[in-house]
Amino acid sequence: MNLRLTVAALVVFAALGGIVYYLESRGETKDDAKQPSVLTFAAGDVQWLAVESGGKTTELALQDNAWLIVKPEPGLADTWQVRNLIERLATLKGTRAIEVALATLADYDLATPTGRARLRLASGQTVELLIGGKTPDSASAYVKLPDTPTVYVVPSYVAEDVLRLASQPPKAQPTPTPFVPPTPTPGG
Repeated sequence: MNLRLTVAALVVFAALGGIVYYLESRGETKDDAKQPSVLTFAAGDVQWLAVESGGKTTELALQDNAWLIVKPEPGLADTWQVRNLIERLATLKGTRAIEVALATLADYDLATPTGRARLRLASGQTVELLIGGKTPDSASAYVKLPDTPTVYVVPSYVAEDVLRLASQPPKAQPTPTPFVPPTPTPGG
């Protein structure tokens, strides 16, 4: 009797495991289908990025596979930090999409946006994202593409990271010079 129950339980678990594997291998879950795409572009195609917020502007340009700060103070940028942000923006999804009239954009702090990010792709196309205020719980933020009536709700950390770029350009940190101990001389 115990052997039959054990075999039956194993069959049920194997079937459930097969169903989970099948659903995961399809790549898209129900949650993914519900999340509207805000931006879609190839992260590797971005050649230039500018962020404006609070009267400050940071402008970055890709040169020889390294990101450089063009404005406010020219210099080498932290390439990892810039690429990380661009990759998040390249596939930015919202948790919600809200169709609004232009008259109500002020409700989302988008009549005069808190910030703006512009990216120029290798094709010459410019992608722009307007950043508004935070949701009442501060867990998300409102964003919008120019010339569209749709306002998207995105995680606030994405909006904060973009806005932070305007006031704190991603300067590359200097690499420390390794210490090489002196070689002992014979007899000394």
